[in-house]
Amino acid sequence: MTQLAVTPPPATDLLTAWEVGRRASTVQRSVLLLGALLPQLDGDALLGLTLGDRDERLLTVHRQLFGPALECVVRCPACAADLELELAVDALLAGGGGDDDAPEARTVEAGAWRVAVRALTLRDNDGIAIRRQWAEIWAAVAAGRKDPLTAAAAISKDLLAEHLQWVQQWLGEQLRELLLQAAPQRRCEALAHMQQDVVDAQRHAAGNAQAQLLMESLFVRWLRLSRAAAQTSAATR
Repeated sequence: MTQLAVTPPPATDLLTAWEVGRRASTVQRSVLLLGALLPQLDGDALLGLTLGDRDERLLTVHRQLFGPALECVVRCPACAADLELELAVDALLAGGGGDDDAPEARTVEAGAWRVAVRALTLRDNDGIAIRRQWAEIWAAVAAGRKDPLTAAAAISKDLLAEHLQWVQQWLGEQLRELLLQAAPQRRCEALAHMQQDVVDAQRHAAGNAQAQLLMESLFVRWLRLSRAAAQTSAATR
């Protein structure tokens, strides 16, 4: 673990983190709290902390502010009943602090394989969460569960170029899946057409096009292609 002193911040800082965090993702909320707990670190340094660093510090401050127990409520995925349980903070902290959570890369050898690995950081975790969210948005538009305007508003303009690059990769993965499944040609063509539309959008984005309008037009196109492909698939059954 990275040795960083943690002390409970003033109540005003905690309240600010709570108010801003209500509209943030889980990863972003943890960064907001850590920013209040570790004011000596800037945003880039906070994102460089490992997930173990994050959990250790949040649990430590939770123990200082609220006591040694975590009162938890989870919902059973089978029957939807709420289950209550209590966890000891000390027991959770006892498993941390090992070298496995070091941010530096290490080499692992297994037979003929030699792989460099390192612990995930908050920056890694935030990227994973954002890409999962993006995939859910595109799937929801294709299924008609989310309209193009709402979907476009969910894409940050600051991440437009990164998002478009990700969409290209995501569409390529979807296309490979369909080809392996010998899916109807119309569905494959829809993905191929969409990939070209994304390439065009990347050129427009480089020319300072409005992010909201650009993404809305892409989602409208995606919805139309998805509906047409679904109708064709239904007609051929």
